Amino acid sequence: MMCLFILDFTFRQQTLLREQQLDQAEALGRSVAAASAVWVASNDFSGLQEIIEGFASYPDLRHAIVLDPQGRILAHSDRSKVGLYLPDLPKIFE
Repeated sequence: MMCLFILDFTFRQQTLLREQQLDQAEALGRSVAAASAVWVASNDFSGLQEIIEGFASYPDLRHAIVLDPQGRILAHSDRSKVGLYLPDLPKIFE
């Protein structure tokens, strides 16, 4: 019985942690979008790159990327990726 309780507790904790990470990722994505909007609208990609590099210092963030509707990378936390295209975009971008 105790084993089942521990398994249930562990499962619930993992679920809660995943939900918290997803919430944090979505909030960070909204922050990147809000901070990037002016730079994208004015075609100031060097300023946009600086914004993305600032977000790249977040400890759990692997990549920060801003794309145009065609999938071209406008800014990336890895500067060498700027100008490349991201293939296989989700349908919402097409």
